[in-house]
Amino acid sequence: MIAFLPTMVGSKSKSHSPRNPMHGKTGPRIAVMISIVFIVINAISFCVLSDGHGVTQVHDGIVRVGWPLLIFEEGGFIWRREFYLTAAFVDLVFAACIAVIFHLGWAFLARAGWFRREGV
Repeated sequence: MIAFLPTMVGSKSKSHSPRNPMHGKTGPRIAVMISIVFIVINAISFCVLSDGHGVTQVHDGIVRVGWPLLIFEEGGFIWRREFYLTAAFVDLVFAACIAVIFHLGWAFLARAGWFRREGV
């Protein structure tokens, strides 16, 4: 391992070149995108799936959150409150898949030169 150390330290791979627009920014950017996608999908599902479409003052209304699987449900004629942890993990994985697809598209467009400033 020590014999390979000088070649590993001195070598420059393509991913570490200064021209790579995604170098060193992949992890935090994907984490932020996962959070944004998860929050937006659940906010939209709250407005669409709930009785009153997001207005919580509906008498005996049911509040629902989660897409593609239902995470949280509260209310109804026979009042109940349910939180589904497994569905929350599945929705988080779904949001992560969408965020990774967005990130790959962003990286492809960045490498294609769509985000270059002209005249700078």
